Amino acid sequence: MRVWKQQMLEQTQQDISKWAGMYYTHAEFWGNHFYPLLIESNGDLYLHETKLSYAFDSTTDTLSFSGQPVRGAKPTVRVKFSKGGDGKNRFSGVMYPQPGDGPGSFTGIQMLKTQTWGTPTGQIDLPLIGKIYIGDHTWVTMNDNNCWSVLGGGPQYYCNNRWKKIGNTQVYFPPEGRLINSIGEGNAQMTSCMGGTPSNFLGIPTYAGIVYGLHGVCHQMANRIMLGAGKLTVDGAEGYALSWVNYGAYGVRVPPPIFAILAPIVGPVGLVALLGYMAGINIAFGVQCANCGAPYPGPLMARDEEGAEDYERRLVSEVMKLHSSKRSDASPKNVLDMSAEDLMAIFEESHHLYMDELALYLDYKVGNSISAHKISNILEVYDEQGGLTEDIVREGVNNFPKSREALKEMAASVSFDLVLAAAKMNQSIIQTQQEVANLLTQIEYTKIFDYNPDMKVGLIDPNIMTSV
Repeated sequence: MRVWKQQMLEQTQQDISKWAGMYYTHAEFWGNHFYPLLIESNGDLYLHETKLSYAFDSTTDTLSFSGQPVRGAKPTVRVKFSKGGDGKNRFSGVMYPQPGDGPGSFTGIQMLKTQTWGTPTGQIDLPLIGKIYIGDHTWVTMNDNNCWSVLGGGPQYYCNNRWKKIGNTQVYFPPEGRLINSIGEGNAQMTSCMGGTPSNFLGIPTYAGIVYGLHGVCHQMANRIMLGAGKLTVDGAEGYALSWVNYGAYGVRVPPPIFAILAPIVGPVGLVALLGYMAGINIAFGVQCANCGAPYPGPLMARDEEGAEDYERRLVSEVMKLHSSKRSDASPKNVLDMSAEDLMAIFEESHHLYMDELALYLDYKVGNSISAHKISNILEVYDEQGGLTEDIVREGVNNFPKSREALKEMAASVSFDLVLAAAKMNQSIIQTQQEVANLLTQIEYTKIFDYNPDMKVGLIDPNIMTSV
C-alpha cells in the first residue's frame, strides 16, 4: 500500500510538472494583487510563501488545493491549465474565499524571465501649479535577482531585499506594486547593457541614455530596458499615454518648451551641451541597441496577453520600422567638433522623428473615431512648440568649452533649483494639454490620454529629479 501511494504521488508530480513555473495571479475577491503561485519541476506547489498539498487531474489538467489564510480568508481553489497562442501557460477557475460566499474567479499567467512593474505616484504639491497627479512609476525585474529601478525611490525600495527563496526559486515581491503587461524571456546581459549605469547631466539624473524629465521619464527608460527582453513598452501604466505623446516611446526628443525653461538657467552653452548629449546618446539610440545586441528595429514585438489591444501590436512594429528608416549609420559626433548647423540639424531630426511617431500613435490609438481635421490640429499644437533658435545655439557654440576637461568643469559649476525646474516643466506640459483639450470633446480627449481633461496631470516627479 505504501509503495502504491508513493507511485501515485510520483505520477501526480510528473503530470503537473509540465505546468511548472511561477504564475502571476488575479483573485476577484482580493483584487489584482501579486500573489505568486509557484509549481516547481519536482511537483511542489507554493501559494505566496506557503507549501501546499493538492490534487491534480492529469486528464483535465485541473488543479485543486486549499490555501493558508490570506487577508483573513482561507481559499479553496480549483483551476484548469491551458497553453496560450503566445506560448505562455495560463490557468483559470474559481476560488471560494470564505465559508458562505460564492465562488470568485481565480486566474493566473506564467511569468517568464522579465517583468515590468508599476506603482502609483499619486498627487504631489509643486511650486507655481499646486497639486497635480503623476502617473505610475515603472521599473523592470528579471529572475535571479536582477532589477532596474529606473531611478526613483532609492534602490532599497524597488530592488534590494525584495527577493525571497521559495522552494528552489527566487521570487520577487514588489513594494505595493502591480505587474504591468510586459512579461517576456530576457537576456540579462543585454538588458543590463541597455540600462547602463545611472549618472547625471547638469545635475539631473540620467539612465538608459535618457535625462530624466528632458528626454523622457521612467516609462521611456523602462521601454528601452525592456528591449532586452523582447518586449517593447510599459503600456498599461497610468500616465503612459501622456508620456508617449510628449516624449515618444523611447525618448527621441526634448520637448521644445523645455529649452525655453532651461535657457535662463543653464544659458546657451548649457543648451548646446544638451543638444550634444542628444547627439551622443539619444539620436544614437540605434547605436545603443546595436552595441547591446538588442533588437532594432526587430520583429513584431508587443504585449501578447489575453485582451491586448491589437493596435498596440501594430503600433510598436511601425515605430521600430520608423526608427530604422531614420537611423544614420554614422557614429555620433563629439559635441566639441559640432557647429551650430550640426546641432540644429540634430534638434530638427529628433523633432521630425517625434512628430512621425506621434502621428502613428494618434492613428492607431483613435483611428477614425476623431476627425482628421482635429487630429491635424492636435499635431499642429505639438509641432509649433517653440523654445530653441539658431541664434541661441550659435552663441552657445561660440562660447563652448574647447576641451572635455573644461566641459566637465562647466557642467560641475551648474547649479539650479531642480524642484522649481520640474514644476515649470510640468506646468508647460499641463498648458499644452489644455490647448489640446480645447480642440476635443471630453470623450475624445479621454480616448487619447486615458484620463479626463479637467485633471491636472504631470509627468516629472521632483523626488526623482533630485535623486542624484
